[in-house]
Amino acid sequence: MAKAEWNVQAGNSDRQIPATTGAVPLKWASDASTGAPRYIHDPDIVSQAAGAVCPGCGSKLWTVLAGQPQRVRPTAHFRHVAGTPRTACVVVAARLAASHHLASLGYIDLPRRRVTAVSKGFSGEGYEGWVEEPAQRVRISEVRMVDLAAAELTLDDGRTILVDLTGKRVEGEAGRAVITINLSDPALAEMDVDELRARLRLLPPARWCSHWRDRELTTEARTQAVDMARQALDAWSDEDEARFQAQLPPGMDPDATATMRRETLLHRTVKSILEDARRIQAPGLHAAVQRDAPDGYGDGWYDHRVEVLWWSAPAELRFEAVELERRLGRIVPDVVGHLAEPRPRILGGIATRVQRGDDEEEDEQHDEFPAHWSETVLIEVAVTHKVDEEKLRKVRHLDLPTLEIDLGAMGGRLTQDGLRRLVVDGLEGKRWLHHPTLRTQRALLRYKLREHAEVLAYQAYIRAHRRERLLETLPSLWAERYLQALRAFCDANIRIERLRKTEGPRYLEHLDEDSEEWAEVALAAEALEAHGFEGGVERVFARTIVPRILSIQLNTGVGYAVSSAIEVLNAIMNTRSDNSTQWLSLYLIAAKSFDVERHFRPEQVQRFRKWRAEVVGQIEAEAPEYLRPARFDAILSLLFPAMARGIAHGKGRAD
Repeated sequence: MAKAEWNVQAGNSDRQIPATTGAVPLKWASDASTGAPRYIHDPDIVSQAAGAVCPGCGSKLWTVLAGQPQRVRPTAHFRHVAGTPRTACVVVAARLAASHHLASLGYIDLPRRRVTAVSKGFSGEGYEGWVEEPAQRVRISEVRMVDLAAAELTLDDGRTILVDLTGKRVEGEAGRAVITINLSDPALAEMDVDELRARLRLLPPARWCSHWRDRELTTEARTQAVDMARQALDAWSDEDEARFQAQLPPGMDPDATATMRRETLLHRTVKSILEDARRIQAPGLHAAVQRDAPDGYGDGWYDHRVEVLWWSAPAELRFEAVELERRLGRIVPDVVGHLAEPRPRILGGIATRVQRGDDEEEDEQHDEFPAHWSETVLIEVAVTHKVDEEKLRKVRHLDLPTLEIDLGAMGGRLTQDGLRRLVVDGLEGKRWLHHPTLRTQRALLRYKLREHAEVLAYQAYIRAHRRERLLETLPSLWAERYLQALRAFCDANIRIERLRKTEGPRYLEHLDEDSEEWAEVALAAEALEAHGFEGGVERVFARTIVPRILSIQLNTGVGYAVSSAIEVLNAIMNTRSDNSTQWLSLYLIAAKSFDVERHFRPEQVQRFRKWRAEVVGQIEAEAPEYLRPARFDAILSLLFPAMARGIAHGKGRAD
């Protein structure tokens, strides 16, 4: 292999090199004619065919014991002329010797070059990317001393490397390869070629200050860092940012803007995942109702309650089609999924638990009639802002299964792949905001709870312990309280019915026997029963007979979304079932007792009298379906004293 050519270029340097301390023999110098490195035992130096000058100060040097390598004290060396000022001649000579070794060796081992870059995400977190140019051995074709502390290496491919010989340089030069290596040990100046070769193997490796490819490496590292931020769903493209800025309200707070970026990106990503996957693992459904025992029940057990639960297992929902942000009614759900056929069934189980102190009984059974999933499922994606009450009200108005995916509850750093697993296959952070099946199941659970033997025992215990207190109040006062409570219950359900038509049909459940309004009705009925007036809580009595009589009495709708007695009577006149016709005599008695005809127009009076004649004819003919049982006569006479005489007459009553 051809050796590198040595070349010395004259020039001054402004680098300050510290002077060395102690006596170190100077065995290397520069050729006085060519500037090439000269060793003390070189033949031309020994024969004095070549002169030598100091590589540090440029002064002429004399030889001492040249060509006598065995001499030790004194050893062979170059000597300055007496009185010549010296600063760092030995250090410069050491660098010259080491550089000569590189030139004679013909190659240099370049270290690896690693470049890092950091990209800041929306969250403020930094993402580091790095690229590396591997270490390599390169051939040297020429070595040129630039100044007292630097040499320039020309490689065989034409590239150049500036070598800082101090080992202290940090900054490089843009577009230029610069390495630094510590070749400032004065001891190098007294070594021969073999000693240099052995010693240079022990020197610290070279370190890059700048590299030919720093710009490309920096660009690659920055691209990698940005990609990491995007993979972590914490950054997006310049085009995305431009679209975001175009839609951003003016004057928005920077912190709020950063949060909004993050939410927008996550929303968009989840929607894209669902659009691509067309399936999702949905959590199970859960509903529960319970009733605690009254104080003193069960021999003073600390805990005594009955609980009825229903649940279904998680299910994989597969979509035939997925629509993003399509308006439905008054809301725009994030995702609208249309289930593929055949739609899965909602398979659930029911358990009844009875707790008596530390003992617990549980009875479990499966659904007898599992329901199908509805055709459409809505999905809402929450990051920091969950669905508020206003939107939830609109969701219930649609009465479609609505699943919320709360990304804020998932925790940790998200990635594209990780988010896909969580959204498609995971259950964490998912909950049902609304599901029609839960309404049906809760109604079923409440019924089962009311009819449970233990709850019936609770009720019997309560009635037995408050009977005496209820008897302290007169029946007439309880009758008044009963009618007030029943009208409040009916009016509340009418308000709900109207809201169902305007605000959201099926999610607004009518009041039932678990409501506070019905509890007032039940208490007054219990008191009336204690006084001997039974039937106040029977469904046909409280939900049909009494509301109709109140409507006739008050000339308004009670339990009906109408405003007059004639409208209620129209509904009665159109009734044809046997279960309803048996109570018609009561409505005729009420119409006469409260002189309801005074509120009618002539044509209404005519129609009413015609119908009344038909009913009276059936009663007088003793048609069984028109004859009423007598079980409500006593309580009705108490509730409506004006009707007592007509009821007592017995017309229309089955014997």
